[in-house]
Amino acid sequence: MSEQLTALHEAAHAVVAHVLGFKHKSISIVPDKESLGRYGPDDVVEQVYQLPENWIAFNLAPAFIELDRGEDIEDVLIGAKGDLDSCVSTFNHFFGTNGQRQSDAERSSEIVKALRQAQYVPDGYGSLLFQVFHRAAHKAFNILFEHRVVMHKLQAELLRCKQLTGPELILFFEKNNI
Repeated sequence: MSEQLTALHEAAHAVVAHVLGFKHKSISIVPDKESLGRYGPDDVVEQVYQLPENWIAFNLAPAFIELDRGEDIEDVLIGAKGDLDSCVSTFNHFFGTNGQRQSDAERSSEIVKALRQAQYVPDGYGSLLFQVFHRAAHKAFNILFEHRVVMHKLQAELLRCKQLTGPELILFFEKNNI
């Protein structure tokens, strides 16, 4: 993934997190041993337990942007694997599997369907996994669509600075009225 796409990926995380009320820790596009970039909310455990669907929306946001840009589904599943794994873990923890075991391929297929159809499919359709991911993807889609200009400004800022602290992020969002 290029630095420009990494910045867009992390900016998508940050915008969704900000709108959902997460506290900001930092954002970076400086590669490390684990990833090409990183957005760190400061209150992860609190956010996951408060509303798991918001945590799933936060993690789905970059994958949604990549699919929307026309990226190949397989590339998105590989590139956003950590984010999607976090979504599935959160789903399994809070919503259970009702004794149903799905292969990774089946789960990935359900997630991609939910992402692709977020703005078209009515609530209540499909499996519980699809419904939860559909609502979260719909939430992420609406936030990113409404704040796409700010997301691209943050992408540009990350390309310029490489990283921002939590207070710098708050200032950035205040200056951009979100």
